[in-house]
Amino acid sequence: MSPQSRRGRAAPPSHRKSASHPAPPVARKPAAQVEAVEEEQLDQVRPSTPKREGKPVRRKRTLSQVKRSSAARYGGEWVKAYAPLFAVAIVGFFALWAWVSFGPHTPSPKENWQRIETSWRPQRDADLQKVTTALAAKDLQAELAAYKSLRDDTRGWMDALGAIKTWEDSSATPAPGGTTATQALAMFTADGQTLGTALDNVLKATTQNDILGYSQTLLDDEQAFQTDFWAARMIVTGSTEAAPSTLPTFPLPPGTYVPSPSPGASGSPGSSASPAASPSATASGTPAPSVSAVPS
Repeated sequence: MSPQSRRGRAAPPSHRKSASHPAPPVARKPAAQVEAVEEEQLDQVRPSTPKREGKPVRRKRTLSQVKRSSAARYGGEWVKAYAPLFAVAIVGFFALWAWVSFGPHTPSPKENWQRIETSWRPQRDADLQKVTTALAAKDLQAELAAYKSLRDDTRGWMDALGAIKTWEDSSATPAPGGTTATQALAMFTADGQTLGTALDNVLKATTQNDILGYSQTLLDDEQAFQTDFWAARMIVTGSTEAAPSTLPTFPLPPGTYVPSPSPGASGSPGSSASPAASPSATASGTPAPSVSAVPS
């Protein structure tokens, strides 16, 4: 009996085609080798970065990455928005500084005093030194020239002070004693004018003895001039610098004034009972100091 009869019915033939060549197994080993090669190539391309033990290595951000950040973008927008305002503020500040420093403004009484003192006081001190030098050389013409320069600079100083319209400063601290700046300046300038008048008489002298005839007047006028100078300086400028303990004295020729002899009863020259003033002193109306009639 055939196999088909034994099984009953013969099974229909299958339509599947039998594979003539079986599929090769999947090659996994070569793939691992490729991955290893790629890692080696990447290691060669990547820059070698030293690894620190215990601390993670942080990569530095490049400039392009910083520019693309939101902080940089917002900062740029802020600068563009407020940069004109900052520029205007800076220009305004420098313009104000230049105007305050160099622009025209009304000087204060303190500034006027300092400007005039800086201009005239050194010149007058130099004149006093010239007088001292000429007296040491016993040169009458040099003495008269130095006295003339002293007179001119003293008057120039007083004229410069008199050109200022007001010496009162509302922001200044009142001076002790109640003396105002105007009163102090009036006393100081009056002393300077008085000293200038005395020097006018000195310039008429023909001998050193004639100059000595005004010695006491010159000493008193210079003492008042120096005292009132320091008082006015403290009131106007608010300076705490006090006057020196010893004020400079007026330079005079050495010796003692000898009065000129007056005619006696017989008409011949003779010594009077009391010292008489020199002709220059009598002409000026300035009394001569009471001194000894014996020349030194």
